Amino acid sequence: MTKKAIHSVYVIMSSARLTELKNTDDKVAVLRILRELRQVAMKYETDARDAAEKLAPEGYEDSRRKAVAYENDRRAGKQPTTMTEQEYRQFIATHIDYEQALQSAMHDVDTAEVELDFEPVGEGVLEPLMAANGWTVEQYFTVEDAMK
Repeated sequence: MTKKAIHSVYVIMSSARLTELKNTDDKVAVLRILRELRQVAMKYETDARDAAEKLAPEGYEDSRRKAVAYENDRRAGKQPTTMTEQEYRQFIATHIDYEQALQSAMHDVDTAEVELDFEPVGEGVLEPLMAANGWTVEQYFTVEDAMK
């Protein structure tokens, strides 16, 4: 599985309620898988945060806050005071460049393959989890692909 896929599964599973699993062995199996996924997911989040910080242009967060205030003023029909139209357009161009650079930098991290070492869950484990957690079909398939 890729690191990005593992992170996606972990995000879904980390808040899952296990109450519908009546068999303690099934609960333990799910928790073991989560422990395995967690290691990769935490590293993925650290890599993403580091890339975002390293690639952010100087003053990016301050400009982003001003741009949000500018957009809110425009939506409310007010004259923006946080930045000029020219500054806003420059921020948008900088933001697009930043997002593209971040996406490019994360490509290798996202697509890196990771071998996980856990026992797949048995039949009938994921359906109760889906019912207990109100997962969408896509969330169910994402988890199923990882855990079976």
